[in-house]
Amino acid sequence: MRAGEFTTSLEVVGGVARFHVDTSNPVYRELLLHIGFPRSDETRHSREFPASPDIARIHDNFARHLEEILASENGSGSLERPRLGGPLLYWGLLRFPWVM
Repeated sequence: MRAGEFTTSLEVVGGVARFHVDTSNPVYRELLLHIGFPRSDETRHSREFPASPDIARIHDNFARHLEEILASENGSGSLERPRLGGPLLYWGLLRFPWVM
């Protein structure tokens, strides 16, 4: 899925699902680190989850709400001015509504 300055993709191999986010935006890259998506190459951040029968729907919801998630993590409700530097909160499936 393409939204603004990033694209997302889903890769499922065996029982592992990988959510990939590609962006060249430095603010997005920093915020992705804060929500538990380590850098996997120059512009890609990835995170693994257990593959489940609903993983495609979960990824679609994630992709649809990623900009909101990043703005929320930024603390300002906006991606205009980065807040960065706050403590990393536990990032679990219950933290964000896109998994429901």
